Amino acid sequence: MIEKVDYDEAVNENRKVIKELQSEILQKKDMLKQYAKNTEMLQKVQHELKKLIDIKDITPELLHKLIYKIEVKENKDLIIHYRFSNPFSIN
Repeated sequence: MIEKVDYDEAVNENRKVIKELQSEILQKKDMLKQYAKNTEMLQKVQHELKKLIDIKDITPELLHKLIYKIEVKENKDLIIHYRFSNPFSIN
């Protein structure tokens, strides 16, 4: 037969393990939600890129989607401000 002290110790240890596992489950669920958001965002980007790849003519609508503003300096240099960041640039 098991002693009450041993039983209580086992129950407390099991409760501790259950609590840790529940916490781990919550963390994994949060990670899955974030992964789903990232996947959805990547699918949207992929869709937009496919539309851009198929473009035959540059339209004013396309330019407005891609370019925020164009500055012309006094020396006639152009500075183009895009509506997206370059993930390949080195900062």
